[in-house]
Amino acid sequence: SLRVAPVRLLAPSTELNATVTVNGLQSNAPQVATEIDLRGDDLPMLFRMAGVADLASRLGQLSDRSFTLQSTVAAQPARGQLSLSNLQLNLLGTAVTGTVEAGNLNTDAPLLRGELDAQGPNLPSVLEVIGQVTGGNNSRLAEGGRLMQQVPDKAFNINARFDANLQRGTVDVPRLDMRVLGASVSGNVNAGALNSDEPNARGQLQASGPDLPLLMQIGGGRLADTFGGKVVLGAGVYAKFREHGSTQRIFG
Repeated sequence: SLRVAPVRLLAPSTELNATVTVNGLQSNAPQVATEIDLRGDDLPMLFRMAGVADLASRLGQLSDRSFTLQSTVAAQPARGQLSLSNLQLNLLGTAVTGTVEAGNLNTDAPLLRGELDAQGPNLPSVLEVIGQVTGGNNSRLAEGGRLMQQVPDKAFNINARFDANLQRGTVDVPRLDMRVLGASVSGNVNAGALNSDEPNARGQLQASGPDLPLLMQIGGGRLADTFGGKVVLGAGVYAKFREHGSTQRIFG
């Protein structure tokens, strides 16, 4: 094994401290474990340095431009495995805690499971930043964040547990409690056969808020993009809309 500690990198208004351990260097699938502590005072400046001027300009209008990230990261790149435990992220006034495990990242059918609790004042900007970092300016997440900027109420609170296996074509969300885009949604959803011509879903959702049509449009569009053009919140998903006081079947 190889241990490198500590690693300290300094950039303008940014500091990274990390401890790196590598095991199985002589094997076909070495394992990397890292303790990360990243913090900075000016996130817009980093995007300006990266040439993303439009996003940097929008972020520059926010009062809180600082960011911190602490987590224990374990990875096995040859097998496409990555886990984040003890995750604590503070970004643009948003606080995120939880754990995430991912597998098969080197394939077209990744696995993703975890628990997340997040709350903050500006969901569109957070999504655009994450999308920019993970997939570039034209990523689905970045585009979705820009689309959501039209909603007056940008604050959000999300608590969820999830387990997605795109190899089997299943997504299980046994716990979902969120307030986004001025709407409140709670419940659970279990979807299957997402990689087939006949996807199915079961669950119970309770929703209320003035911008539900826009929320469903954005959410449905993102799901359709993710699962090959099929909106999968279809057969057997029921939603209770508090404005109507009744439980209704949605999307078929």
